[in-house]
Amino acid sequence: MREFAYRRTSRIDEALHLVARHEGARFLAGGTNLVDLMKAGVESPARLVDIRSLTLDEIGETPDGGLVLGATATNSAVAADPRVRGRYPALSQAILLGASGQLRNMATVGGTCCSAPAAPTSPTRRSRATGGFPAADAPRSTGRTTTTRSSGGRGTAWPPTPRTWPCR
Repeated sequence: MREFAYRRTSRIDEALHLVARHEGARFLAGGTNLVDLMKAGVESPARLVDIRSLTLDEIGETPDGGLVLGATATNSAVAADPRVRGRYPALSQAILLGASGQLRNMATVGGTCCSAPAAPTSPTRRSRATGGFPAADAPRSTGRTTTTRSSGGRGTAWPPTPRTWPCR
């Protein structure tokens, strides 16, 4: 692993400025995927901007009955949230089955969405190392689970569950 600069911030504007100003900078929240890739030499950011202290961990309601999962919400918090368990049980179960408690307690929604390998047929622009994509490049349309530009890449919007779904 090569040397890198590290900066922790609790301000959104500062985090965005630090990443935009430094080529090769990456956000770090849980780091469950990024740190492993750095150890393996697949990723080698010049600077890490630790955003774990940002207050983006809320799980909130949308006016149409959907949910917004904050970028720094942990996967454990999402899986345990009663609204997620009630409206999106497959999401809750997938999180619980997909990783150990240790990983779920560290992994964040933002990291999971932006660093997780994308489907091989995904039309999105993927990063060289992980197959993931930048939050700003996530697909956006009604009726899909997406990372929204309108939230400034701050979270993932889940549309309301259609009344015809058996989990409603």
